[in-house]
Amino acid sequence: MSEPYPGKYDKEHNGEYRELFDPVLEFIKEKYPGAESDLPGLVCSSLLDCPGELYWVNDTGKILFANNTACSKLGYKPGDLPGKNLGEIEEAKEGSLSFDDLRSGLKDSTGTLIYDSRHKRADNTFYDVQSEAGFISYNGMSVIGICSRPVPEEKKDDAVLADYENEKTAIINAVHENVIYYDTDLSVRWINDKPAATPGKKLEDLIGKKCYSFWGLGEDFCDECTIKKVIKTGTSITEEKQKSSGRWVEISGYPVFNSSGKVKGAVESILDITERKKTEDALKESERQYLELFTTMTNAFAYHEVITDGNGNPSDFRYLRVNPAFEKMTGIKSSEIIGKRYLEYFPGGRKTIIERFGNIALNGGDDSFVDYNPALNQYHSIYIYSPKRGTFAAIYSDITDLVKLKKEQKVSLEQINRNFEDLAILNDEIRNPLQVIKGYVLLEDFAYSKEILAQIDTIDKLVNRLDKRWLESNKIREFLKKHYDFDQPDNIPIQYPDK
Repeated sequence: MSEPYPGKYDKEHNGEYRELFDPVLEFIKEKYPGAESDLPGLVCSSLLDCPGELYWVNDTGKILFANNTACSKLGYKPGDLPGKNLGEIEEAKEGSLSFDDLRSGLKDSTGTLIYDSRHKRADNTFYDVQSEAGFISYNGMSVIGICSRPVPEEKKDDAVLADYENEKTAIINAVHENVIYYDTDLSVRWINDKPAATPGKKLEDLIGKKCYSFWGLGEDFCDECTIKKVIKTGTSITEEKQKSSGRWVEISGYPVFNSSGKVKGAVESILDITERKKTEDALKESERQYLELFTTMTNAFAYHEVITDGNGNPSDFRYLRVNPAFEKMTGIKSSEIIGKRYLEYFPGGRKTIIERFGNIALNGGDDSFVDYNPALNQYHSIYIYSPKRGTFAAIYSDITDLVKLKKEQKVSLEQINRNFEDLAILNDEIRNPLQVIKGYVLLEDFAYSKEILAQIDTIDKLVNRLDKRWLESNKIREFLKKHYDFDQPDNIPIQYPDK
């Protein structure tokens, strides 16, 4: 028989071992039948090869002894583990004991403690164990003895199922919907915490109850109960309903089948969509107002997408939408132009217009200018902007009549200027002959000299009045020129066709 390891057996222990080492004792009795009289020695010599992982650690967690089974399980050579810290090969599982907890617990206990943990192999992989620990005497000092055994498969399965159930409950409780599981009689079998909060009751008060009893829906099921239809048809159904309180809910029902394919219940998901319905109604109202504005606005409106060439430069654009005012202004029906390209509908279309519109569509911003459309023979005041990259909207005003009026103003102003010039010359041309006539009359005493001089004076006063009116009219003309550009032949910047 080999010498005890790692030191001589403590004679004061009197061969009394706690339940911790029951597997060791069973192994010894099996290996050495009838050897109970020499158990202390056999225990020490048999620790190395017993089927369980055995560790002796001191009060700081330093490993003093590890048997061959422990070394083999962890992937270490015999003698490599002593000196390491227990924390290097053992990791506490969630909710289990840490080494500090274990040490404190053993000091307060007269027995052993059982706990779950994970052991870390030398290759950094893990496996689950259940360990039992207690104080033992070693070389005159008290150390912590730990015996670890692999977790039975059935316990692993139970733990996995428990974790799965906890995770499922946590996930379903985290969703915003009310989630309820009914049997075929529409009795509640399972429920998350959202419905319990709604009627102000505890979860346990709802299990086994009919849905109408805790939703306050009377003494019987709804005529159009979603879950009743799901159980009857075996199909999923989603419906929107308005409650008596005025709030809206979205109810989704999903059938649950047993292993033979028969419906055994249904899951109901209830989501309060009142705010969503308000948002949808507001959006519909906004769309209605936009459509009303779009169809009744007096300005022509067109929405386009830009088309680029291989270098990313604008080469054309497509009409996506036009309003009735656009149809009226251009005489083009929306059905004729929607989806068409600019150059497709206007083969002689101008490159400058494509570039100007395309620049806004690709780079953003806005622009306004006046353009002459030779295809329509119309002048347009245009405002363009880009609601999103690659598109642009254009608002047109037909200013053809305004441009014609400007041209007429130009002609009229030119005539007025000529008249003013003629009038200024005419005043001098009248005064000069009058002065000659007056001179002749004064030289000779004619029979009607007095009457002639009186008429000359009258004519001179009329000319003076014309001068005064000319000065006043000239001031008005200068005012109009300064404030209304009446003197400008055409103050509208016109984009003419490409040459």
